[in-house]
Amino acid sequence: MAERGMSMRLSDVGRGRRVTVVKVADPRLRPQAARLGIQAGVLLLVKAVVPQGPVIVQTGPVTVAVGRRLAARIEVHPWTRKPV
Repeated sequence: MAERGMSMRLSDVGRGRRVTVVKVADPRLRPQAARLGIQAGVLLLVKAVVPQGPVIVQTGPVTVAVGRRLAARIEVHPWTRKPV
């Protein structure tokens, strides 16, 4: 996984990690990502990474399978707790 604070692709994030979506790099894929509840600012929990298959993520109460092609176009940052 990339260093804290650096952008990475969702397809490169390991199981159990929390990340914040920065952007969907390909504008043609943004509507597909939005239908899955994935857009800039959303917190994702990576539940599973299927080898050569989808990345399973939870966003709020919903768990969805994100195909590798789409996951490779979603830019994320490691999630960090903001001080209270």
